[in-house]
Amino acid sequence: MHATLPAAAVLLAASLGTGFAQSPPDCANATSNVEMTDCAWKAYKAADKELNVVWKHVMATIKPEDYLPADAAKTWKDDLLSSQRAWITFKEKDCDAVAYEWYGGTGANLAVGSCLYNHTVQRTNDLKARYLNR
Repeated sequence: MHATLPAAAVLLAASLGTGFAQSPPDCANATSNVEMTDCAWKAYKAADKELNVVWKHVMATIKPEDYLPADAAKTWKDDLLSSQRAWITFKEKDCDAVAYEWYGGTGANLAVGSCLYNHTVQRTNDLKARYLNR
């Protein structure tokens, strides 16, 4: 499927619309595929930085407590780390697959950047909701 430039702009706008804690790059004036793609990748990189900050806070919340022995806290952290690594593999493979939906088209790189952004924002929001917004 090849998207026209307006369709690619809709894809980018939908990707950048919600869940972004930092100010997203100003994409309102992006008119070319190159500008929109650059914006999507900048947004992904910023979202990934936020995820890394949230991850550190999440891991810091898991510590031995009155109800949680030290060995259980360690196992919990190990399991969470394994799940994060699996999620990273999923995110990368899922977004690699998106490129084939645009095979041969100029929107492939934009679609991949938008996919990575969306998955990253969703994971960040999930981690915040589970561990930080109690």
